[in-house]
Amino acid sequence: MKSIKKVMVALDLSTTSNETLGYALLMAGKFNAELLIINVINSRDLNIIRKIASNQFDRSIEAYAEKAEKEYIEREMRERKAGFDHLLEDMNSPKLKLRIIFKIGVPFKEIIAAVEEEAVDLMIVGSEGRSNVSDVFRGS
Repeated sequence: MKSIKKVMVALDLSTTSNETLGYALLMAGKFNAELLIINVINSRDLNIIRKIASNQFDRSIEAYAEKAEKEYIEREMRERKAGFDHLLEDMNSPKLKLRIIFKIGVPFKEIIAAVEEEAVDLMIVGSEGRSNVSDVFRGS
């Protein structure tokens, strides 16, 4: 049996994230594995900013939109990291090697790509969320 060295958990800070993270911590602790938390900033949200800018007659709005997009990404990463830190504080988690990975794009595609990039041995996803990522991994 292959040893489990990397466990990845997809979290979106929804109501099921607490339970999903708890299970991921349990599994990573059991195998003394590195835990990777992945979160994807949905490109749909960024497309709205770009679409608004593209419909403006004043071309200077494009520079503003680029700045707004960058600030949105930075703010989301900061807020989501704080959310993950808060979840982790609330849990009696074992001392594990832990990394938080942020991606930007279509959530299920970015999660699948990250599993491959990181050579993840065990992927944990909740049963609820905004996309069909759990169906991709376990079937609908």
